[in-house]
Amino acid sequence: MLLSYPIKGELYIDGDKESWRIVIFKWISENQLGESLIVSLQKVINYMKKSGISFNQNDELVKYPIEEFFKFYEKTIKTELKKKIELSFQK
Repeated sequence: MLLSYPIKGELYIDGDKESWRIVIFKWISENQLGESLIVSLQKVINYMKKSGISFNQNDELVKYPIEEFFKFYEKTIKTELKKKIELSFQK
């Protein structure tokens, strides 16, 4: 579900949706501390670029679908897997 659910604006991200989502999962596994996940969207975008993901819009526009994906991730983790997670975004 997390790999295939449609995210508004994901067309700003080149390639298939599974590829960039897997990169975000890897970022999450490297950056989540217990139940806390603090997200800097610019750091995630830079991480994605270093991992070979490209975008067809500027970084400011790309932030929107990435933020939406993180919110969907949080909701899914809480409802489907019944796990606690505290998601916050920093500028």
